Amino acid sequence: GDVNTSATLAAAAAFAEGAKVLGSLNNPSLTTYVADLRSRAINAYNWAAANPRVLFQNNSSANGTSGLGVGQQETDDYGRSMLRLWAAVKLFDATGDTTYRSYVDANYTTTPLFQSSDLSGFSAGNARPLLYYASLPGATSSVATAIHTQYLDLWGRSDQSGWARIDAQTDPYRAYI
Repeated sequence: GDVNTSATLAAAAAFAEGAKVLGSLNNPSLTTYVADLRSRAINAYNWAAANPRVLFQNNSSANGTSGLGVGQQETDDYGRSMLRLWAAVKLFDATGDTTYRSYVDANYTTTPLFQSSDLSGFSAGNARPLLYYASLPGATSSVATAIHTQYLDLWGRSDQSGWARIDAQTDPYRAYI
């Protein structure tokens, strides 16, 4: 499909992760490729930040994509903001550039981890990047502490959220894990 913000942010995160992982191998034959991945991650992130609402509509005659797949995969503004946060975490880890850390620090409280009183498998997708960020050596310590504290507070609640659901054995399928 055509270029769009959500796919570009996902690619930025993937390229950054690839650069980090392949760079950690200390293989001189990969140096150029690692630099290319890092550059692509940065360029993709910058493009998406400058173009926050470029959408792709699947299987739409109005958009020239008739017959292409079923249903829509495009996310909403909030979903794109979560993808941008995820990409910023991965880029901060891959580059050490504090611009990405600043973005995470300014936006981490907009995630379901901080906007909901519930912690479940449904919110894990957004909690993982924050927990990962909190584990990074260069993460802002007050933000890392806030993330850990919020996670543990939600997980330890006794009102049938987090671990309480599992401990009470209220669901035979253990869906809350």
